[in-house]
Amino acid sequence: MTGTSGSVQRLRTPLPAGVVAFALPVALLREVQIAVHHVPVSGAESVRDCEQFLARTVGQCLLVRVPAPEEDGIGERLLELRRKFPRVACVALFVDGVSDSRWVLRLGGAGVTELVPCTHLVPSVGLMNALIRCETDSLAVRVWKSAALQLDDALLAVVKPALRLAHSPISMLRLAGATQMHERTLRKYCDQHGFASPQWIIGWARLLTAAYYLDEPGRTVQNVAELLAFPSAASLANHMRRYTKATPSALRASGAVQTVASLMKAGMTRGSTDDGVSLNDSRPALRLVTN
Repeated sequence: MTGTSGSVQRLRTPLPAGVVAFALPVALLREVQIAVHHVPVSGAESVRDCEQFLARTVGQCLLVRVPAPEEDGIGERLLELRRKFPRVACVALFVDGVSDSRWVLRLGGAGVTELVPCTHLVPSVGLMNALIRCETDSLAVRVWKSAALQLDDALLAVVKPALRLAHSPISMLRLAGATQMHERTLRKYCDQHGFASPQWIIGWARLLTAAYYLDEPGRTVQNVAELLAFPSAASLANHMRRYTKATPSALRASGAVQTVASLMKAGMTRGSTDDGVSLNDSRPALRLVTN
């Protein structure tokens, strides 16, 4: 398969940016690389190597092998990875005659939703379909599901495109293009519906995405800042304070996504300002302690 045809495949089907294969035997890793030739596959032998790779990259899918009966040590390391990166998509290979079915249940309880049966050969179609299903539940969708926000359709028309772009700074021009409006039309649309400015909505979308990552114990504020192209950890912290008046540590302690989501709905209506939002009696009781 040529590089050009691989690029066409990526355009036609949603695929992860890459696959990080944890503790796969060399022969099985090679079979995986052959099976998913459209997607870069990186091998990681240790939990530390895997953690470092996941911490500095986005759009990855974790690929693991369901352990054998005598491999409880590997299984525990897999569970440790899932605890630290519970929101990274994960596919498990069940190797016939090797893998232990009791580990299927434990990995399923840790959020592994895709199981691909295989022999010493890895089925290309089965693995590719599993990766496609993982990527279809894209980051923006996962963030949205995690936040469980209830917004009207008019506001969703701006917020969801902003979320899809939230991994990097978003200009008015980019957001307008994503909403299929001209910049002036987008500003007028927000004004007519009583929404905050498009720039302010962009800030909330970036913040909600940052909160999603901040809730993963394996990530630092510096790491989240790098993933979302903030100039520095301090810049991300200032962004969080501006919108929520809370520090990253306070947001993490209270549950970053749910805390931001509880403030976000009111913060995207007209009347919210660059001074951030405050809680009132009509919203859930929540106290954020800042340093």
